[in-house]
Amino acid sequence: GVGIMFRYGEYPALCVDPGNFNMKTTQVLFPSAITELSGDGGQFAHELKIDKRYFALGGNRVEQRDDKADYNDDFLFLTLIAIARELEENGVRPGCYDIFLGVTLPPAYMKNKTMRMNMKQYFRKQFPFPYNGGFYRINVLKVFLCPQTTAALYGNVLTAEMKKVLDALPEDQKEIYR
Repeated sequence: GVGIMFRYGEYPALCVDPGNFNMKTTQVLFPSAITELSGDGGQFAHELKIDKRYFALGGNRVEQRDDKADYNDDFLFLTLIAIARELEENGVRPGCYDIFLGVTLPPAYMKNKTMRMNMKQYFRKQFPFPYNGGFYRINVLKVFLCPQTTAALYGNVLTAEMKKVLDALPEDQKEIYR
């Protein structure tokens, strides 16, 4: 169904958790598996075209790694698919969009300045790409890095934003997170 699109000022704010096992957004969950296709595509659901190369969701999961902005572009391509699918789930048609992008990191990596800078630079770009017969031009205006919420709560990492959310919960639900 149509979800609720978060906004930061006038721009959509999309959040992606690029997990080694699954990619997650507010509305979408899919395995972190992408395959480069031979030929010109057109025969699979969830196809992405980047620089005359075609990719589809599926196949073996991507190689597990700590720094998603290092090694190759698998997580970039998976993130573009996640953005397109999240927009689609929110009733937003293919087109040109300026967005804010929230990307999660395990809490232990939030203190690693190099990894944080790499992630911000990796995603803060303009991405033109055909996906499933539509054309997207996504301009990431700003990247926000956030600790993975559940892991952050268990790891006792509490950001100011997370504290606001927890403080707004009804009293009977706050105990679950303490």
